[in-house]
Amino acid sequence: MQQGDTLISIARRYGVSVEAILAINDLPNPARLTIGTTLRIPAAGTNVFIEHTVQQGDTLISIARRYGVSVDAILAVNAIPNPRSLTVGAVIRIPRS
Repeated sequence: MQQGDTLISIARRYGVSVEAILAINDLPNPARLTIGTTLRIPAAGTNVFIEHTVQQGDTLISIARRYGVSVDAILAVNAIPNPRSLTVGAVIRIPRS
């Protein structure tokens, strides 16, 4: 990262989505990036997500374990209003690990 870089500007530069960048990088706080941070950038057009349809009894923890990713990684790429209560039938994106 260089001075003035944002996730949006980096995503546009490489032709990928911000969500795709977040999915493959473990950023403790995506809103506070530091100059000098090295980011992995997925190849443009690469599908970096798996779609999961929420089933009865699913929790973010159980889904994260099933796919080998962290709950934070799932939350980073989905707009989940209440992480403690998932809606059965909702489709969420799971970053590929």
